Amino acid sequence: MNPLHQLQALGQSVWYDNLRRALIDSGELARYLDDYAVTGVTSNPTIFEHAITGGDEYDEALAAAVAAGTTDAQSLFWELATADIRDAADVLGDVYRRTGGADGFVSIELPPRLTHDAQGAVDMGAWLHARIDRPNVMVKVTGTAAGVDAVEELVYRGVPVNITLLFSVPQWEAVAAAHARGLERRLEEDRDLHVASAASFFVSRIDNKANARLPEELHNRLAVANCQLAYAAYREWLASDRWRRLEDAGAARQRLLWASTSAKDPRLDDTFYVAQLAAPDTINTMPDATLKTFAAHGKVGEPMGTDTSQAEKIVAAARDAGVDLDQLGEELQSEGDQKFAQSFDRLLKSLQDKVAELRSQPSLSIEQLGPVSEPAGEVLAELRDRKAIHRLADRDHTLWQQDPTEVADRLGWLSLPGEAAEVAEELAGFAAEVAEAGFTHALVLGMGGS
Repeated sequence: MNPLHQLQALGQSVWYDNLRRALIDSGELARYLDDYAVTGVTSNPTIFEHAITGGDEYDEALAAAVAAGTTDAQSLFWELATADIRDAADVLGDVYRRTGGADGFVSIELPPRLTHDAQGAVDMGAWLHARIDRPNVMVKVTGTAAGVDAVEELVYRGVPVNITLLFSVPQWEAVAAAHARGLERRLEEDRDLHVASAASFFVSRIDNKANARLPEELHNRLAVANCQLAYAAYREWLASDRWRRLEDAGAARQRLLWASTSAKDPRLDDTFYVAQLAAPDTINTMPDATLKTFAAHGKVGEPMGTDTSQAEKIVAAARDAGVDLDQLGEELQSEGDQKFAQSFDRLLKSLQDKVAELRSQPSLSIEQLGPVSEPAGEVLAELRDRKAIHRLADRDHTLWQQDPTEVADRLGWLSLPGEAAEVAEELAGFAAEVAEAGFTHALVLGMGGS
């Protein structure tokens, strides 16, 4: 049993914080359900930006949409994104059914422009859920004041919600209450109360932001302390009379979801946060590198409890040093919203550029190859019959030879774009650091080969 399966055994769901068309088409996502105990998927504007603009895997779908008359960048994005979410939800459909609707969800985020528009978020969330038309899809709503209002109304309408960019206990308390209000309205009308919800509590960004303001002995301690306080408040909420009344009537729990759990500080072990956040009735969503690293050598510690004495000391020490968690949470929520908005704007600009490029390209066909068109067509047909592209993405060494030893070592580049995207900010920070130190040149050494 690898460590991810151990997390699952103690009651924590493992979700995958990544999504792209190739993951679905290659069957890789389906394998993750078994190999990495994955029972859900999260996405956000940055993930879609990297997926859609980072290569050509969406070009065929884009070309078809443009040929059909869709040229508006936002319309193109939603066409691509909702198709991916729908297909990913189908991959996870068995998990959803097996768990009685408690797990197996895929999340899609509302556009950042609706962060402070409650009615707009409700309308868009309902539209997205209806368009995708799968019961195991969660609409992601930012946990702002307007987002809290939207959560209540969406839950009342029966739309599963994942509230994102939560950084403090008061922010979580507001969305937990909104979820309850939506369910209470349904209870008054004798409607089904199984409307799932997740509250995404962001972790490593707390330490990344706070470390510069704290003495070294408090570095990389505040985020986990914050999570311990949130988990204790969550368990207290589940034991409250108000929630027990709803749960006794069939209500689905709103689970805490740990997000941003990859360690950004190079001094930390890359499984630092995941190892400390093992807790029953929670979710941990991990990017690709963190997921695979924890599966390879992660260690599951004692499950998180409700004793907050040590966490309270850390938070008090941070406050004495000038870092107030609630204020920090407001800053981080605003910054996170801005980052997603920038990613969404870059994505739309890239889609506009791709549309212009597709329109300018001449139509191509195999007949244009002249005398070699027939043998080329035969080779392409053979590759299609052998499912070569999917098998390549699947790292299937039998495309070349039966012995996997040499081939397996040469296919790491297949996952490199996604892995590099996850550490792009860290690499950019390192580049800025060495430039500031006065470095002007770098010599790259590489081994030649075929």
